[in-house]
Amino acid sequence: MKTPTKYFIIFILLAALAVFVSEATSKVGQTTTTTQQVKCSGLQCTLQKLIVAVGKFTIKQILVGIVIVLATIALHQQYVITQKKGSLPGPSFVPPFFGMLFQLIFTPFSFYEKQEKYGPISWTSIMNKFVLFVTDAEINRQVFKEENAKLYLSLGAKKILTEKAIPFIEGAPHRQLRKQLLPLFTIRALSSYLPIQESIVDEHIAMWIKNGKADINARNNCRDLNMAISTGVFVGNNTPESVRDEIAKNFFVMNEGFLCLPIDLPGTTLRKAINARVRLVEIFTDVIAKSRKRMGDGEKPQSLIDLWVEHFLTCPEEERDELSNDTIIFTLLSFMFASQDALTSSLVWTVQLMAEHPDILAKVRAEQAALRPGNEKLDLDTMRQATYTRMVVSEILRFRPPAVMVPHENIEDIVIGDNVHVPKGTMILPSIWSSHFQEGGYTDPYKFDPQRFDSVRKEDVTCAKNSLVFGAGPHFCIGKELAKNQIEVFLTKLAMSTEWTHNKTPGGDEIIFGPTIFPKDGCNITIKAQEFHNKNYNNILTYLNQTFNNNNSNNNSNNNNSNNNNIKLWVFFNSKEITNINNSNHNDIKLKTGINNESIKRRSKLLKRQIIDDTDLPVSQNYIDQILQCNNTIIKLGYKSNWLNSISISLVFDDNTISSSSSSSSSSSSSSSSSSSSSSSSSSSTTTTTTTTKTTSSSTSELSRLSRIEIIKNITKCIISKEFVEKIDIVSKLKKVMESETVSPTPPLDSSTMNETFYGKSADGIKQISMDKLIEMGLDGSGVVILIIDDGFYKDHQCFKNLKVLGELNLDEDSPPTNDTQDRPMMEEDHDHGTATLSVLSCNIPGVMIGGARNASYLLARITIFDEIDSYIEEDQWVVALEWGERMGADLVSSSLSYLLSFNYSYAGLDGKTSHTTIATNLASDKGVLIVNSMGNNDFSIYGAPNDGENVISVGAVDRRGNMAYFSSIGPTADGRIKPDTLALGIDIYVASISGTSNFTRMSGTSFSCPLIASAIALLMQAKPNWTSIQVHEAVIDSCEWSIYPHYYMGWGIFNVSKALSYQPISMNNTCFNNCNSSGLCCKISNNNNKNNSSVSSSSTSSPPSSSSSTTSLSSLQQQNFNTCNCANAYYGRYCQYKRIECGYRCKYDFLGETKCQKNNFNDKISFRCIKSTQYNNSIVNFDPYKIPTTCKIIGDIPPNQNKFINDNDDDDNNSTNNNNNINLFNNYLFKLLILILILI
Repeated sequence: MKTPTKYFIIFILLAALAVFVSEATSKVGQTTTTTQQVKCSGLQCTLQKLIVAVGKFTIKQILVGIVIVLATIALHQQYVITQKKGSLPGPSFVPPFFGMLFQLIFTPFSFYEKQEKYGPISWTSIMNKFVLFVTDAEINRQVFKEENAKLYLSLGAKKILTEKAIPFIEGAPHRQLRKQLLPLFTIRALSSYLPIQESIVDEHIAMWIKNGKADINARNNCRDLNMAISTGVFVGNNTPESVRDEIAKNFFVMNEGFLCLPIDLPGTTLRKAINARVRLVEIFTDVIAKSRKRMGDGEKPQSLIDLWVEHFLTCPEEERDELSNDTIIFTLLSFMFASQDALTSSLVWTVQLMAEHPDILAKVRAEQAALRPGNEKLDLDTMRQATYTRMVVSEILRFRPPAVMVPHENIEDIVIGDNVHVPKGTMILPSIWSSHFQEGGYTDPYKFDPQRFDSVRKEDVTCAKNSLVFGAGPHFCIGKELAKNQIEVFLTKLAMSTEWTHNKTPGGDEIIFGPTIFPKDGCNITIKAQEFHNKNYNNILTYLNQTFNNNNSNNNSNNNNSNNNNIKLWVFFNSKEITNINNSNHNDIKLKTGINNESIKRRSKLLKRQIIDDTDLPVSQNYIDQILQCNNTIIKLGYKSNWLNSISISLVFDDNTISSSSSSSSSSSSSSSSSSSSSSSSSSSTTTTTTTTKTTSSSTSELSRLSRIEIIKNITKCIISKEFVEKIDIVSKLKKVMESETVSPTPPLDSSTMNETFYGKSADGIKQISMDKLIEMGLDGSGVVILIIDDGFYKDHQCFKNLKVLGELNLDEDSPPTNDTQDRPMMEEDHDHGTATLSVLSCNIPGVMIGGARNASYLLARITIFDEIDSYIEEDQWVVALEWGERMGADLVSSSLSYLLSFNYSYAGLDGKTSHTTIATNLASDKGVLIVNSMGNNDFSIYGAPNDGENVISVGAVDRRGNMAYFSSIGPTADGRIKPDTLALGIDIYVASISGTSNFTRMSGTSFSCPLIASAIALLMQAKPNWTSIQVHEAVIDSCEWSIYPHYYMGWGIFNVSKALSYQPISMNNTCFNNCNSSGLCCKISNNNNKNNSSVSSSSTSSPPSSSSSTTSLSSLQQQNFNTCNCANAYYGRYCQYKRIECGYRCKYDFLGETKCQKNNFNDKISFRCIKSTQYNNSIVNFDPYKIPTTCKIIGDIPPNQNKFINDNDDDDNNSTNNNNNINLFNNYLFKLLILILILI
């Protein structure tokens, strides 16, 4: 319709309106002449006449008049819209008055699709309001950041929330309020909310499971869950449940008022909403008053309100901003308004999307099982390590943004996009949905793909402009991390505790808008508790399936290897039969466990209150018997570990056991569940058929494999159904440190060939570490007890003629012990490794070979070497040998065995607290034993456990010139600690040979640098009998070649044992506060009662941190007592004296930037291992997570080159997010940058 035509129609309608008015006037005249004369004048008389006249109109005439008026208004709207839209594209016709409102509400995505076709900016009309619809991500971001475009809420929102709410505050007051809110979303604050979120999620999921026999509507239940979390976080779980319920009830009433007609009359929805807000103000006023009192009394904050009040009270008075009740109350109401529907939407989509993508859910479960194998409570540090889970959360928010658009209204004329003029009063609809699915943005945007956010594709960085789910600009969501944490907690707990199915309904998957998006049917699910989710069950079954698939294919070529059909498991218990240790039963426990007096004497050096603790108590025999009863045909008991409170068991499969296990498997599984019983029954018939047929066909082999898997499944279910079972795990393999024999065996001894010097051909290794100086002082290891764990010892060799053997332990797998075996005689077979390592320590043939600790006492533990080619042992033997040696009084352990990566240990697991052998070394250290272990010979590459232990002295190898041996494994640990701890000669070492009682050979490997260091330490222990094992360890590091500036792969360098004699140990009564000026950096958590959080008393008497404090996360620090001394994150050690290694440093200088920091595939933990760029695709560069928590106070001087570890000033470059190489979503630098942007806004 052309403009002149429109004007003509308007003219006609106006003329018709004039005729209508004229007709009304004439009727007024008639009324005046035919009715009684009424004396009146002026306006009153005129109105009376008009009323009477209108009463004489027919209905037809009135309707015609109304139509004329409405048509005139409609045409006027069209005219105004035509003037405003100019040349902008848009619909050819918009219905008058309501415009496209109904299409937007009832078919929102059809509306979006039509608008998108018009281009990045198009026009439409809603409720007689001129509207611009924006689909381009960059322009949307521009709208969010435009200061003259304010948020546009519903027509009744301002009446409900009042002008005191955040959405209606602009400019400087808004910026000041956001600055006040920052302390409520720090790491400390988020950590304090987490237990509340987790406990409420657990409670509601338990209710869902209880009611899970019928359909559960996710939308309704997630709404109640989300409200419970909001009230719990805001007012605290200490607030009575009745008060929290009343808050929820009134909020839901208030929430209904946002979408109703803006009619404020008694009984209307809007009036009810206003009354509900009034009641909420009263409730919050009472809660705040109680919070002010508690915080004033110095109590611990338990809610967001408490944290806000505490921060206000602890700020210096000159820095305090006014904190009125209204500020708190209307901020909380704004938070609830912004988050309730949005987070409910995200939780519902979490349920539905995970049900639709079981492969993704399985990966979430696997990651959580790796991070929390015992289903431990969540903490912020663990959640941030769950990178895949967080990627899933980000993808849920991208794929189904809760608010698909956020209306704005410009209060002044503005220009957006490509010079598009937007007149004042225009409603602008930036489409978050369109931004997330925009062509040229996210890859394949309509595919649900969490992997897009990994460190390879990095779409969180490359497509950052498209992500608008949390807004941008002045109203960027300050609670972003709290919201994401809430979704992650929900996803984690739901995945690990339940199994659910989505019960689809016709059309139920259709997306509805109200105003956030939901599936049309609200997502109906059937839910039940997940079996054994907290005992590593699913993780183990995945491994077992893979193992049998591999073995099935290998058996055809290696039918003679009986171990192919065997599986070995750890079973960990959660309690012991003896629970009370006191003076009256000490002797009984000593006798029962075999702890001798030498062990007690050594433990007493540590000044511990309890010499014998619960780790010494024996494993319950009753528990063991019940485990064996799950299938006494297949299950064979391996070893018992008192320290780990566990046993190892073997599942032994052959034709006979598979055939005979049918009934046993069935009966055992029936004790755990009826479903397991039926499965076992069905499998038993298959098993019988398979084993009796004795065929070698591929189909029979497959049936046998499936039968084994089914039997294992029933056995493991039976085991973990026991309430006393903590978890199960795979017994991993220890890789024997391979060595090389470089010289043929020497002929028998002859006086004419004997070296004239005292040390003989062992001189080089002894002198390189200055051990000769201690030997010349008369030290020979007397009084020191050394445990050697190796593969066998040829004791008839002349080297060992005067060897003092206190005890021997045989752990030969051919005859696994089922009880105490310490009196079993040593079996001497042709194993050269143990003989060689023992000779380096103890050989006593002057002029030929001398061991530094030739007069020490020895405990010999022989373990079994499986597979002559792969040469591995199993970790349970190593743990049991270590426990035995400690009970027998060992002061020192020399072990030349270490892990390679396996099913349950990735490189990221080499963090000092994951592998079972490393955990055992930590416990041994607690009892005063020092462990020396070889780093391994993996060609300048990965090392193995237990070398990652903080209390293990890991030993690398050098040549005679002090150069690193080409084969010696290198560090650092996965969490950045220096390894190896020290170095010694490891090339062409003269050792005893098993080829004859007087024969020798030369061998190379860290297996032989290890006993060199162990013998030197034995002499040091002899010279310093009062030193604890920890003090000896510190002396070793302090006396190494590079003790001040350790090398990033050679560690602390070559040991100088002579220098160690003059080491002055730090007193155990000192704290890190007294020593950090000369060593590492220390920090502490200040007392909440102290208003000045940065004040630290140098005379504090807090206990020194444990060896694990260096890696303690902020969340765990919160759980400790206040005024606790801790290491800054970049440091470790008992007194924070050692600095961690940066992965980026090593990548840059070691390999000239051609490598990256590994992101491990097993559980996506970040590791410090540098790898070739071409080797792994999922890598990140220069990852540096070590920052001191902002709540810690640094004590001591800060060297300039350490500033990057401790700088907490918000001075990051605003453009730093463009540096893709240094970005990680959860990196502290990015977090600080976000906080900085919020402050600036």
